[in-house]
Amino acid sequence: MEKQILPDFVRENDYFSVYPSEKMTIFVTRRPSPVLKGEFSHRSYEFIVSLSPVAGFTVDGVAVSMPENYLLPVNSNQVHGTHLLISDVSFMNIQFEAEFIEELFFGVYGVRDVVFANAVVPCGEEILFLTRKFMEEYEQRREGYSSNLSNLSVQIAIAIFRQTGVAEHIAAAGLCRQGHRTLHSTL
Repeated sequence: MEKQILPDFVRENDYFSVYPSEKMTIFVTRRPSPVLKGEFSHRSYEFIVSLSPVAGFTVDGVAVSMPENYLLPVNSNQVHGTHLLISDVSFMNIQFEAEFIEELFFGVYGVRDVVFANAVVPCGEEILFLTRKFMEEYEQRREGYSSNLSNLSVQIAIAIFRQTGVAEHIAAAGLCRQGHRTLHSTL
């Protein structure tokens, strides 16, 4: 059963394509698009990938600029959005169900609480490749596509963990397999 975990105001339209699955949803601009002024929060973890340079996103009220093909993590329940109208930008937004990320993170690193630094990092070819595969699988909807979307969700999440540098931080902080600790990824 598919569900859309994006905010109600984000729908498939002339500007955005939407690719939902049980564990994550991707939306991507179809062409350079405006981003309306406003801030909000939600339970899911969100990763914004700039497909063009983007200036004007905010996280906890702090303005963030992103060169093309960079990734910005936004944590569960963290306030984000824009303080002004942003014109003609292209980006991809990857949103994961919070429970999925938290369970996977514990399975991989043995750490319960997940908090990503809001550091802009290069997106990396692996994430771009896997998200393209996810979107293709969703569009084609061949037999077994739901299982493939689930598997790709795991691969994309782990690629994001790696790209944001959390393993190095866990090892440096000695947090592995201690559980119930907060992790801040840094580069």
